[in-house]
Amino acid sequence: MKSFVLLSFLIFSLTGMPSCNSRKHKQVTFADPKILAMLSDSINIIDSLVNVIKTSDNRRAHMFANRALTMALTINSQEALARAFLLKGVVYKNFADDSSLSCYLRAYNIVN
Repeated sequence: MKSFVLLSFLIFSLTGMPSCNSRKHKQVTFADPKILAMLSDSINIIDSLVNVIKTSDNRRAHMFANRALTMALTINSQEALARAFLLKGVVYKNFADDSSLSCYLRAYNIVN
């Protein structure tokens, strides 16, 4: 039931889909740690979804990876941002190697 609620939250509440090369984003900080934890858990769920569907439905995998990036930008966590860019790199690996490399480099630069 909890995963259904989180998945529903992901699908219906997030509409922005930034790309790897986008520089501008709106950062919102939440005071409630429960919301932060829920968004972080949602990124974990999206990671699993992308890894399952990346070969069968690349368009959907891109959609989920973009939502993970949107959530990572929202919670403003370096770890979440790096994971989201790695996730986008995995999705782009089957689609465009140059974009994949760009996302991997962005994740690397966040970590270092």
